[in-house]
Amino acid sequence: MDVAELWAGKIARVLRRHLERVSEENLALESGLTHEQIQRGVMWQNTGAQRWLE
Repeated sequence: MDVAELWAGKIARVLRRHLERVSEENLALESGLTHEQIQRGVMWQNTGAQRWLE
């Protein structure tokens, strides 16, 4: 399992707790991830979605 997949899961859990948008700063605070880890987690998620669409 890629560590970025774990980060994507942490991001998803934070986003599920919010009905409104979450700033990257609050996302970092609530997930315990750095901005770089958030970017890599989002990239991992986007790559998976892209593969699914193909």
